[in-house]
Amino acid sequence: MSGMFAVRRRLDDERGVVMGFLVRTAIVFAVVGVALFETGTIMLTSIHAHGAAGAAAQAASNAYFQTHNYSIARSAAIKAARQNDPNAKVVSVKLSKDGASATASVVETAGTLIVQRIGFTKQLGIVHATEEEAHATV
Repeated sequence: MSGMFAVRRRLDDERGVVMGFLVRTAIVFAVVGVALFETGTIMLTSIHAHGAAGAAAQAASNAYFQTHNYSIARSAAIKAARQNDPNAKVVSVKLSKDGASATASVVETAGTLIVQRIGFTKQLGIVHATEEEAHATV
């Protein structure tokens, strides 16, 4: 009988070791998964912001080429950025001295789980993108 209790006690000890290993492994996978999600979200937001900045710069350049009016060019840039990415905010539109090209800058905040909620990491989730485009030629 005492041999049976010894085997059972030994199995209980091994189950504790295995369970501890599984819990630690699950925690490590969860942390790595969240880190990958945060990084991917910021990278995807950067791609979207650059696309919106490019669309805004192209629209501003085209509008200025046709009208020679900065206000119309800025409005066209804002509209194009909004159509390309509703979350992007146009912060500046600049035209070259000769009016042949426009530069647009946009800002977009990444929809992260953790980065946007911790004070010293919030800046990591704010993406700034600037693109320069010349007016389209037909």
